[in-house]
Amino acid sequence: MQDLKQAKKQILEVYEQDQFALAFVLTKKARQRFEPDVRLEFLHAECMRQMGMKGAYEILSALTPPNAQAEFQIQVALGMNCVNECQPAKACNHFERAIKLNRAVTFPFVFLASALMTLKEYVRAIEVLKEGLTAEGDIDEIHFNLGSCYRALGDFGTARQEYLKTLALDPAYPEVREAVEDLEAALKESPSAEEES
Repeated sequence: MQDLKQAKKQILEVYEQDQFALAFVLTKKARQRFEPDVRLEFLHAECMRQMGMKGAYEILSALTPPNAQAEFQIQVALGMNCVNECQPAKACNHFERAIKLNRAVTFPFVFLASALMTLKEYVRAIEVLKEGLTAEGDIDEIHFNLGSCYRALGDFGTARQEYLKTLALDPAYPEVREAVEDLEAALKESPSAEEES
């Protein structure tokens, strides 16, 4: 008979293979068999979120994290849940809390900036992304999102520079290459394009 530690290991392996339905069923069985466990509840809620099921936010909100790393993971998951439920302002609050808990990785900065971009708060998103440049992780995503913000603000020259930085870090980024071509054409057609918006 499997113990809780083995059950969580099996669930995590399945989850990491993007088999969310199977991981959901396994977490559901484990929740019935074992005493309440923060990691198990977190995995259950994450499976629900990944499949678009309702109720994940409530499960995550009820968790009492045992440490700062767990709190960070819960805040990111709560933010992602809010994004999935088209609540970008609420998502921003969770991503801001996550950043306060862990400024060392890029992804919460990117997630926060993305939510801000949904709210059309491009200047604030730029500030967040620039802070994220000091973190470890996908710096190409930081530059990509900076480019998108500057493009939305009509600053095509700076947007182009940020997209080129993205390509320097990850040359296999087709939508960035297309965006650079579009911006170069716009700048060629109207050298003062960023001033006209």
